[in-house]
Amino acid sequence: MDAPKNFKTVSEVLAYIGENGRKVKKTKLYEDIRLARLPKQPDGTFSRRKVDRYMASLPTTGTSDAVATQAADRLRRREEADIRRAEAQAAKEEFNLHVKKGLFIPRDTVHAELAARALTLSASIKTAFEAHALDIIATAEGNPKKSLAFVARLEAVFDEAMSEYSREMEITVEVLPEAETDASGNEYDPQD
Repeated sequence: MDAPKNFKTVSEVLAYIGENGRKVKKTKLYEDIRLARLPKQPDGTFSRRKVDRYMASLPTTGTSDAVATQAADRLRRREEADIRRAEAQAAKEEFNLHVKKGLFIPRDTVHAELAARALTLSASIKTAFEAHALDIIATAEGNPKKSLAFVARLEAVFDEAMSEYSREMEITVEVLPEAETDASGNEYDPQD
């Protein structure tokens, strides 16, 4: 609460002193006014500045409500921030643990592995068809009536290639840096 510049009565001064966490009895306040420790202005009011000076000489009643509320609010915000920090740290540690266990794989690694698997699959299918080309041609004998046998043979070759690809395998992928060009347009290896 904003106090006025001047207090009109002793009861206003007493209320202001109490609100600011100082304690004084009414009789002591009257005694201090009589002894000019808290002087009145010529118009009979009390200056806020002089009341504040007088208040500094009084004992405190403990922590004022406003100060206690502010301190409790600061403590609550600090505790909430500590909890958020602890939760963030725990989430980070949990994520790092999942990464170490292999539950999360970096996106670039996944893309490189998928590209390598696609190349391996493509090469396996091409190799299978090349290896069985004569057998496939012999199955059809150039006769359109044997198209069902031809399709069945193609499916068998394709299934064989896919079953070989579906087994567990280890694929090594080497990603080589692209050649860079100098100012004159000539390629060079940046590692040299």
